[in-house]
Amino acid sequence: MYHTRHHHHQNPDCHFRRSPHHHYSKTITSVFGLSQAAEYTRGTHENNELAELVQQLRLPFKGDSVAEIITRRLRNSVDTTYMAANLYLSFNSSPTISFRLKDKLLRSTTSFCVYSYVCSCRASCVGRTIRHLSDRMRELNPISLSGSWKKSGSSAIASHLAETNHAIDHKQASTLIYRAPLNRSRLVRSRLVSIAEAIGIRLQDPQLCVQKKLVRPLNLNWHAKNPFPQASLTLTSLT
Repeated sequence: MYHTRHHHHQNPDCHFRRSPHHHYSKTITSVFGLSQAAEYTRGTHENNELAELVQQLRLPFKGDSVAEIITRRLRNSVDTTYMAANLYLSFNSSPTISFRLKDKLLRSTTSFCVYSYVCSCRASCVGRTIRHLSDRMRELNPISLSGSWKKSGSSAIASHLAETNHAIDHKQASTLIYRAPLNRSRLVRSRLVSIAEAIGIRLQDPQLCVQKKLVRPLNLNWHAKNPFPQASLTLTSLT
């Protein structure tokens, strides 16, 4: 028994015959392990590529027919240019019930604004008001409650209508061209309206504004019609 064990360790032929098989098994095991690792890596890479090829797109819903046309055209374009991509479209519709916190103010109730007024003879004027625009338009009417004509010296438009007997619709003749922001103080809004009126007069050059008495200079870099470097613009007083 002792001799057998000793012979097993001392026989070089036995060791030589078993050694190649042993190393061959280890080599096969290593190659198989590398193959499995490569297969796992390739599968993971392919899964990542498939995840990257999936594209999702959300569009607003504008009807069944429009959604069908858009879906067909987009998928045809993607299939033609990049066949490996998967396009998924989803259409979202806005809520049918909308909540309005505040009602929109009517144009006639606008205050701290600048307006343009054009007569039927094309004579125009630019003015401002800190009250409701409807109240200002009512004051421009030269006809009093008794039906008699009155000439107002404080309004160039009313004086023009009284002199020419032109009858026009104030709603169609007036146009709102500027409104001061509501988040400003009353003093700041008044100054903004005054400046906006002067700019409107300078840009539109209305005929009836030459009758205004207050003068406000504007030091702006634009081409002036008069040879003086400082343009003097006539303004109406705050109503």
